[in-house]
Amino acid sequence: MSTVLASQSLAAAATVTSGAYPYDPAGIVLVTITNGGTQPNVQPYVQLQLSSDNSNWTTVDLRLAGAVPSQSYFFAFPLANYAYALSSYFAGYTGLIGLNAAPVLPLYYRLVFTGNDSQAVTIAATTASSGYRIAIPITPVTSATQAAIWTAPQGGNVIVNNAKIIVTTASAGAATLNCGIAANATTSSATLIAATSVHTSNIVIDSTTTTSGVSQIMTNGQYITSTSSATLAGLVAELVLDLIFP
Repeated sequence: MSTVLASQSLAAAATVTSGAYPYDPAGIVLVTITNGGTQPNVQPYVQLQLSSDNSNWTTVDLRLAGAVPSQSYFFAFPLANYAYALSSYFAGYTGLIGLNAAPVLPLYYRLVFTGNDSQAVTIAATTASSGYRIAIPITPVTSATQAAIWTAPQGGNVIVNNAKIIVTTASAGAATLNCGIAANATTSSATLIAATSVHTSNIVIDSTTTTSGVSQIMTNGQYITSTSSATLAGLVAELVLDLIFP
């Protein structure tokens, strides 16, 4: 079970926002709000916010706690309920995604606690699922450079269980891609997938079939990079990661 927000006292009139976590439709976020010995004048509440870019956030749910002194209130946010939540907020705004555009899928979630204007409350949140699968588009770069980059937005260690490069449309040239854990966003690594051709359409390159190995620990501040050997012009592909947050 991963800790989204450690149990802590939220001072009167304070607002606390959790870190950004990768969105996992199989996850359930469990929240506890406990009032102090004196009832607050304004009931504390928690908001669930989603983002597709870890920058712009949309509130998609809000749970209001009671005001009974020393009482705990429990809430569950099944993330599958919000899989297409961002689309409903943007639908019809042609300047943003267009009426016929593909759904805007959330990639990150976070929690915002607020509302207790007069008394401190104790707050905590965990996830009932610690496994995540995320997909990162591979950029069809035109030179030998990083084509996909990811780091844990909330920090901490991450277990990388599997990495896949899914090629829908082949690159025009005979370029290869690798993928691995690196010290920074500009360093090439092949700890997960060694240099493999992406010159064929409709293939899946899986880290379990390479000699690089799987189930590796990415420590705090490290990155997963996928680096091309040459131009990837014409390539349509994505990097899919299966992750566990201890």
